[in-house]
Amino acid sequence: MKSFTFDPGTLILGSALRRAVGHLLAERELRFEPRCSAKLNDLIFGEIIQAPARPFAELKYNFLERLYACDGAVRLKNERLQPGPCVGVVGNRYAPPYLIGGLTNPITGQVNGEIQGGAIVDGLFGVNAIGFVNREADPGERVRIQVHGVIVNRTGRPVNLSSFRELIPDAPPSSTPGPRVIMVAGYATNSGKTMCARALVAELRSRGFEVTVEKKTGTACCRDWLRCYADPGRTALENEGDEIVFTPDDFPARDFVDGLGVASDVSVPIGRFIPASIKYSQSFLAKTRPDFHVLELADNISHPANEGLLRSQYFRKRVTTLIYSTIPTFEAVTHFQTYLRSLGYGRTPTLLSGPLANEVQYAMARDEIEARLGLPICRSAVNETGLWIPEGKELVNTVLEGAP
Repeated sequence: MKSFTFDPGTLILGSALRRAVGHLLAERELRFEPRCSAKLNDLIFGEIIQAPARPFAELKYNFLERLYACDGAVRLKNERLQPGPCVGVVGNRYAPPYLIGGLTNPITGQVNGEIQGGAIVDGLFGVNAIGFVNREADPGERVRIQVHGVIVNRTGRPVNLSSFRELIPDAPPSSTPGPRVIMVAGYATNSGKTMCARALVAELRSRGFEVTVEKKTGTACCRDWLRCYADPGRTALENEGDEIVFTPDDFPARDFVDGLGVASDVSVPIGRFIPASIKYSQSFLAKTRPDFHVLELADNISHPANEGLLRSQYFRKRVTTLIYSTIPTFEAVTHFQTYLRSLGYGRTPTLLSGPLANEVQYAMARDEIEARLGLPICRSAVNETGLWIPEGKELVNTVLEGAP
């Protein structure tokens, strides 16, 4: 076992460690074992030896949500990745159309290698998820990390992210009706799902409703649900230097990192992920008791973790509206309808949003879909001086009209 003494301001921590930051910084010394092979969701100590050279605004996914301790809360700041000592989480990644990777290929299950002292691995998502790439990344965006070892406790046991998950006690059954649950899904990464969620939350809150949010799947990154509570007119947590201070236990939004202690939804088997995720939602909603609960599913709607959650009896009974950010063609929407019926949502109020609803070039597709399929299409954003700003009036009007 070895140790590393550090100044808290020099150690690079990503947002996946928001619940562990106080523990990690308290002693100002990290214990690590170079000879230990890391397992999924183990914490590793290493050093960023290659960071993207391109300007921050041009990076597609290798930004850094840097953590700082802040008087009992967490200060999260968007920074350019820089060389230096870091703590990361070992995890698999699935985020088409970008690279996939991890200890195993999330699609084929092929083992990629071991992470231990001396290994040079990739930062699959800043320093939040660390592993191997399965497909060649753009060299200008690749993050390389020299691993020094697996972080261990005083007894020499590896420290796992699951040790820091939020434990919410089970609440007794309630006779009062639960919140109206809105599920937001889409056809791929960057299809407009988070813009829909931001528009919904901002508009519902402006009308006096209490709203909570969960990002149920994806790869560790909390900027999406944090932005749901930021000023809709600001590009919060999108640019270098953006920051926010929050207390994880008191914030009205959560994700799978909080509830399961994993770096991504592909870091645990589906058979364990689904029931654990549902149990966490039950407990969280019993504790918070909002008027509306917005659930965002990452990546595509048919990703196995998303499909498992949608097929569950728990969510089939509770989802009152499903909002889908679709490929903007009539044919894609008809395929989506067929798939939705196969999941048991044939009678669930459904509406379409995303680029189909927001962009002028898809006017003909909107007319055809509304005329032939009768599905409502609702704007989720407006373009102001080249920037897309969340706009939720149409979304919320339609949701409230279809409410029981």
